[in-house]
Amino acid sequence: MIERWARPVIPLGVEEAGKSLRVGNRRYDIPTFILDEEGVERVRLGYVCIACLEQHEVPYPRFCSHCVFPMRALQDEVFLKTYEGEVKVGPRTSLDEEWEIAKEEVQRANRSDA
Repeated sequence: MIERWARPVIPLGVEEAGKSLRVGNRRYDIPTFILDEEGVERVRLGYVCIACLEQHEVPYPRFCSHCVFPMRALQDEVFLKTYEGEVKVGPRTSLDEEWEIAKEEVQRANRSDA
């Protein structure tokens, strides 16, 4: 059995436009991950790196063991600046709307074949 801290956080999605953060002379590109509730909580509590989703046994290590992001110094600040709350994942249309779109496409295809 894998302990909770060691379970990977699997993003439901990743937004193309992330955030860029400069600390001293180093720049960090922070992706915008779409996570389930448990994943968000693990990031918020410092068990998972906000920059690369690497999991850690102890919360808020000084640096992420994978990407060297300064978790202890910056994780909370980055979380506050980047967390957008709950987002809808999936199609933005209902099944009825999708059905109507599909019917229209079939009708168009039939007209162009005639």
